Amino acid sequence: MAYKKGDAIEDPEELWRSYYSNPIQRAFDPNCTMAHSRVFKLRPKDEGRLSVDVSRLTTYGDSIGDPSEYLLFGISAGDVHGIDGLKTHYSPLIDNLAHTDILGIPEGAEDVVPGLLARRAYPVPDPSTGIVRVPTPSQRKGG
Repeated sequence: MAYKKGDAIEDPEELWRSYYSNPIQRAFDPNCTMAHSRVFKLRPKDEGRLSVDVSRLTTYGDSIGDPSEYLLFGISAGDVHGIDGLKTHYSPLIDNLAHTDILGIPEGAEDVVPGLLARRAYPVPDPSTGIVRVPTPSQRKGG
């Protein structure tokens, strides 16, 4: 499907969110089994819009930027829409035609809504290697 600015993203689409990976364990929950809620938490500069990319409209490399500095997490638009109050809004940028916003995350939501998103998300493997980067045992809390 071709999207127009402002369109909702269809449920089957995969959305990608990049997150700074230094130190890598900050991107994962304490057991390193899923994304940490901070990956999906709004920052003041986000102005209520959580930035993601529609995976079909970009590449792994363009979405992640520098793989030595960032990780990529995926979540389906349907999983986003399945959380009360959340919606997607296609908002292409001049330098990123895949850009989309997740709207409806309450300001000051602490970790409730970001945590729901994190539980539905998964790390996206590097397509050139098939490898998913996760913290090594020595990088984990208590490791």
